[in-house]
Amino acid sequence: MRILFLALSFLCLLAAGVAADTITSLPGGGLWNDAATWDLGVVPGEYDDVVITPYRVSVDGDAICLSLYVLNTAILEGEQSTPDNELTVLGDVLLDGEFADSSYPFIIRIGGDIDNRGIWTNHTTIITGEGVHDIAMDTIVPFASKLVLDEEATGSLYATTPLLNSNDIRLNGGSLTLAPGSDLTFMWGYLDGGEIFCNGNTIDMGTDTVLQYLNLDQAVLAGRLRCGHLVSATGGLTNMGEMSNFSSQGNSAATVEGGFVNHGTVRNDNYGFQLFISGDVANHGLMTQSTLFLDGVGEQHLSQGPDRQFDCQIYLPEFQGGTLIADTDLTFNDILNLGSGELILTEGATVKFLNYGYLVDGFLTADGNDLIMEGNSFVRDLSVSDAVLRGVVKVEDVTTFTGGVLVADILENRQYFPSTARVNGDLLNEGLIRDQNHPFTIRITGDLGNSSFMTNTLVVLDGADDQAVGTGDGIGVGEMRLESGLSGGGYQWYRDGQMLSGETNAALSFFAGIGYAEFGRYHCEVSGGQISRNITIGEFIDPTGVDEFTPVAQLGRSYPNPFNPKTTFTFSLDRSAHARLCVYDQGGRRVAELVNRNLPAGAHAVEWRPTNLSSGVYLYRLDVAGQVQTGKTVLVK
Repeated sequence: MRILFLALSFLCLLAAGVAADTITSLPGGGLWNDAATWDLGVVPGEYDDVVITPYRVSVDGDAICLSLYVLNTAILEGEQSTPDNELTVLGDVLLDGEFADSSYPFIIRIGGDIDNRGIWTNHTTIITGEGVHDIAMDTIVPFASKLVLDEEATGSLYATTPLLNSNDIRLNGGSLTLAPGSDLTFMWGYLDGGEIFCNGNTIDMGTDTVLQYLNLDQAVLAGRLRCGHLVSATGGLTNMGEMSNFSSQGNSAATVEGGFVNHGTVRNDNYGFQLFISGDVANHGLMTQSTLFLDGVGEQHLSQGPDRQFDCQIYLPEFQGGTLIADTDLTFNDILNLGSGELILTEGATVKFLNYGYLVDGFLTADGNDLIMEGNSFVRDLSVSDAVLRGVVKVEDVTTFTGGVLVADILENRQYFPSTARVNGDLLNEGLIRDQNHPFTIRITGDLGNSSFMTNTLVVLDGADDQAVGTGDGIGVGEMRLESGLSGGGYQWYRDGQMLSGETNAALSFFAGIGYAEFGRYHCEVSGGQISRNITIGEFIDPTGVDEFTPVAQLGRSYPNPFNPKTTFTFSLDRSAHARLCVYDQGGRRVAELVNRNLPAGAHAVEWRPTNLSSGVYLYRLDVAGQVQTGKTVLVK
């Protein structure tokens, strides 16, 4: 660097006691534009290298030099009584001493490199000219001057050391590049107007800093990052601190081209904060900002750390489509709107919605994994394939289930609306399907296997191929309707080949539930010889559309049965596992929890002695490793 050569040359000349073309301030200092301040008796000009010795020199009005070296303990400042003080350095600046303001702002224009080892606190430092300007700083003392890349400059800034700033950096459409190992610590002010090539370095923001009209390339963020207008990131972004909008600006947004990894917090501050991401999203922290928009181009992977969740609204484009892939379990506490896109759960990955989180539009490909809903969460206008439903899954309007669907806990309509679940495939119920304030309709094109409770208003079988219904201990729906799928006139329904008197409509309905009395094989014929598919109703079926499970437990019968005053439930485990054994009344209410803990492999027996229950039929349910088995026992008093 020229500045280093200048500094070394000056020191050598001082030691040798010889004259030099370099102009040096005299002991006692003085005004820049006073010839008496300088050793050569002339005011420095544009071709002069200047050295400020350990005294105070004040710039009064306009001044210029070729390069500048300020020795340790020397001070260069603006003159106290002059309002417009500006120094232009056409080349490099090396500061070991101090640049200071006075009563008025002191502006320094620099056309070369900067090496700051002192105290740089003048009002504004403007980088001018073309080419690459190296910036090196001793980070013990922050650079406290506004650092501005001149609007007419064609050059760029290159930080060769870590930077510590406590004032604005305004790039005015230019760029700042951070060399490897050169983090930027920004304590106060605005960082705006251009691009920072971070090269994986960290930008550590203080509490009173704002980014705006800026692009960050390959950045790692720490501290508190407040985004104003038009903030973007390319090459991905890692957040280790706190990202938010600038509290006094509404509709603030940040755009990330590439992946986003969050180990910190993304949140709102007074106004909403929107984040647009085109790559993968890995959330290991908190994301509570108003909205996350995913661009929907190709595949985007979502993942979260243990005990983490997405607390923001998430949207895919409404008409563009796109594919989200869940690499881990995902938990949402707000809306996930898939638009016309798809969420695919990889093997072992579950998706959970809490509180008022809900899943709408698009497609969920569960591939046998769990869809879990708790609180007031719900699904709407969605297509779900091959899912295991856990928690309380609420349906608003219409939701379609394709492939096999297993109801392990509760499936119901959202309480404010009559709703429909279309099952294009098989439905296996091991939990409870019920109404919630309004009618809930289930339409099934495949088989229905019930081993627990169904109390909703209407179940419709309207498939094109043969169907089977396994009632278990009985299906208590308001109406079970078998639709013939035929058109024409002269309908006649048959059971086991025998004509059913009076059943001459396009659909055959059973009211107030079905059980043993309705077992048989049904079909419909119309005049002209058309014959419908067969619909078989029995106690058990083996639905083909639901994933097969390797049995972990085997539930035995209760003994004695019927009983009074006690009975014993037996079951066996083929390996150590968490087991839950509960008893329910015919309304689906849990009346006893007998086991809810880890048990070793082998045979187990649990006694139940109800004291405040009335006579009737009770169902006992064993849940082991996500596999549910039920049985029936009768209390007689």
